[in-house]
Amino acid sequence: MVDYGDLTKFNGSSLITVASAYVQSVKNVPRVGARIAEFISFLIQNNVLSLNLVHVVAVSMGCHVSGEVGNHIKKLYGGQPIARITGLDPAGPLFEGPISFRALEKWDAAFVDVIHTNLFGYGTTLVDGLANFYANGGITQPGCPDGPVGTCSHGYSVDLYAASITTPFIACSCLLPLFNWNPVTTSNCLSPCQNPTYVGPYCSSE
Repeated sequence: MVDYGDLTKFNGSSLITVASAYVQSVKNVPRVGARIAEFISFLIQNNVLSLNLVHVVAVSMGCHVSGEVGNHIKKLYGGQPIARITGLDPAGPLFEGPISFRALEKWDAAFVDVIHTNLFGYGTTLVDGLANFYANGGITQPGCPDGPVGTCSHGYSVDLYAASITTPFIACSCLLPLFNWNPVTTSNCLSPCQNPTYVGPYCSSE
């Protein structure tokens, strides 16, 4: 676990203060990613770890930090990637759109899987994984009264991943509408389950 809280702290609660602090936190993403990559490299050089065993799991803005980790490692090791990155609802604000910072990308690791739970809210709409899971349609989640703009659905990705560790469950391939994005319904996911695969730690690139 990596604690980079000192680079995301802010004083005050006004909208301007919070927005300014968020921008600064986003600007610190490459710095944090580079330091983590250097630490991973240190472990590899001391025979504690190998690239094919590195699996980075991150949430929200941390997903983009993990992308920086993977990108930096490839620069250090002649293009060799870490084994895997799992992104739990990667942050959307300032990571998508015409003016945006570098986001997690599907080639930042040998395998990148992403669980989306808050599209159009705090989460990104980018298809940034080789495997992308849209829980309950990916916009709002059960039991979250604050709707798509609250933190409940955004944080649901963590609960979902944690649950999948002890209770593996299957996801099915669904047709998502391209121009009118609504939660996936049974009409989009017909039986039998198409291309079934595990969600979470047991997900495989095969």
